[in-house]
Amino acid sequence: MRVKKFRYFIDAVIGQEKWLNKIASKGYRLIGVSNLTYCFESCNPNEFKYHVELISDKSYKESKDYKLFIEEFGYKTFYKNLNLNYSLLKFRFRPWAKGAGKFATNPGLYNKELLILEKKNDGKPFNLHTDTQDTINYYTRIRNMYLCPIILFAISLFPKSNSNSKYFALILIFIFLVPFIEYSKIVYKYKKSKKLYE
Repeated sequence: MRVKKFRYFIDAVIGQEKWLNKIASKGYRLIGVSNLTYCFESCNPNEFKYHVELISDKSYKESKDYKLFIEEFGYKTFYKNLNLNYSLLKFRFRPWAKGAGKFATNPGLYNKELLILEKKNDGKPFNLHTDTQDTINYYTRIRNMYLCPIILFAISLFPKSNSNSKYFALILIFIFLVPFIEYSKIVYKYKKSKKLYE
């Protein structure tokens, strides 16, 4: 049996990963994704496990090479968009990325900011990051991704504008502040763990 679900995530990494694993625990396997839709087919409950990886900081070549590298380990992969945009002449600037990864165009990395990984559930966790510092760097990049809109919406509070737009900006700041705080806690936890084992 096939099922199609519509979903959008503010916390596109951990929130999406938890949701996919919850769906997998009910006996559904991911077979396709698009901007807002996820297609599943039935399987045994807990047969598959999912991990969501942020790859928007990589250039097109690095992203493609990383995907091929991951697939060599037997993982099935799906590209997923981080945000929504239906327009022509697509171009995006990513201040949190490095090098050529700062710019996304279509075709290329546009709407391919996330990589969903699927593996047979063998009881072992996904271990994609080699050491604690690598994990700290990864979660710091995710945290900084949420910091950019917080700063932009905070700046929009200063010019003289009507109170409705200021309330809207405050709501958006709060929405992005929640995952920013969560990822800050994760970074802090790993930094504390690293100091403990040094």
